[in-house]
Amino acid sequence: YDKLETLLTEAFGAPQPVAYGEFGEDTIVPADEAHAYAGTEPPTTHAVTPSAQGDDYNVAIHLAACQPLVRMLLFFHVSDETQLAALQTGLYWADDRPKPDRKSVATTAEAAQRGKLSCHA
Repeated sequence: YDKLETLLTEAFGAPQPVAYGEFGEDTIVPADEAHAYAGTEPPTTHAVTPSAQGDDYNVAIHLAACQPLVRMLLFFHVSDETQLAALQTGLYWADDRPKPDRKSVATTAEAAQRGKLSCHA
């Protein structure tokens, strides 16, 4: 972040707002959700459990909230794509049912929006 802030200031003469876009982490699709998906996942995909995705999304929100120039952190997608060769990065399964950690991520996002996250090093 410090390097990004420095480079933006050097390039534009003043600090610039930052938007982190298309942030996402693929989740493993459990057997009870497989009905909503088709195809196979590429072997290069390093999907994580929904719990790990939620933990990582919470960390990302916290980091972004503690960077003064950040205005947005955009998760990509809201719901998983139905094709396993595509992205399963949503907080909702492909059938639009919420993943287990959606509520936790929403709580962290709401706390960030209200300025209630601690940013101590």
